[in-house]
Amino acid sequence: VFKLYKQEKYDEALAKCRKAAELDPKDFRPHYIAGFVYMAQLKFESASEAFAKAIELKPDEKVIYMYKAEADQMRGAKDEAIAACRKALEIDPSFAEAYLTIADILRGDEKRRDEAEAAYRAAVKVDPTVPFILERVGESRLYEKKDEKGAEEAFRKAMELDPKRMAGRFAL
Repeated sequence: VFKLYKQEKYDEALAKCRKAAELDPKDFRPHYIAGFVYMAQLKFESASEAFAKAIELKPDEKVIYMYKAEADQMRGAKDEAIAACRKALEIDPSFAEAYLTIADILRGDEKRRDEAEAAYRAAVKVDPTVPFILERVGESRLYEKKDEKGAEEAFRKAMELDPKRMAGRFAL
């Protein structure tokens, strides 16, 4: 089925997912793959529903929550996306990607920027070695918080971790 998805034969892939789900109703994978197919088709509500069904069948898999969060974010359901990230964090409190996604979602909401900044700090705390997390922190501080000194510090740390990355250089 995944091969059909990669070949962009989406209708065939979805048909196979439905058949697989009928054959083994307890298998999360057909719903998981269907979620990717729907994402590729830009059918974000259907993707969210498919990932939700996969979660129902495999509630301890943090990555599925993140794909659901992505689908929810793309369909404008920010609160649902954040809730999915928080569920992933219940499974793994050191899951930096979940903190980062929460921060990215909240970053554009002026009333929730402090919450976004706290999520960025949490992401850096659990994994201080990922340059793109620090770059996002720098961007948030520069553009939303207007904190040039804090932004510069974050960009310099990111460049220190990976001197070949260019993102922070342009802002400095």
